[in-house]
Amino acid sequence: MISPEAATASAGTQFGLIWAARFDHVRAKIRPALQAGRIVISERFDASTYAYQIHGQEAMHLKLLFFEFRKLLGDCVPDLYIFLDVSPAEGLRRVRESRRRTDHFEDRPTAFHARVRAGYLEFFIHVPHVIVDANRPLEEVQREAVSICSKYIRS
Repeated sequence: MISPEAATASAGTQFGLIWAARFDHVRAKIRPALQAGRIVISERFDASTYAYQIHGQEAMHLKLLFFEFRKLLGDCVPDLYIFLDVSPAEGLRRVRESRRRTDHFEDRPTAFHARVRAGYLEFFIHVPHVIVDANRPLEEVQREAVSICSKYIRS
């Protein structure tokens, strides 16, 4: 959970903080795991920054900087992105139904979430990816995601 101060920070500030945390995570966790021959699966990575900070928060001026920072990851970029694509309205409905505490992004209007989704789709033009229709029941989405991971890990 992001601190209240960071939640109200500008897109540029969040962008910088997230990249700093990502570089440290790569240094401390991801690179050592890869060097040890382990498979690394991450829930979120650079695609989220592109979608949330650049598109969701309408900070298009950060696009060039994003790709420069991404180069600094070197060989620690995902081999495959799996995008669980759910419509903004359905995603927000699910969050409301879960009755869990929401974060500052989930509390934003549907238009923000539509921009985030568009940002993900734009980012995926640049990287290997699979899009899973996540508007379906959870069990179906889980089965498809596991199947994709299984095929990719075996190859």
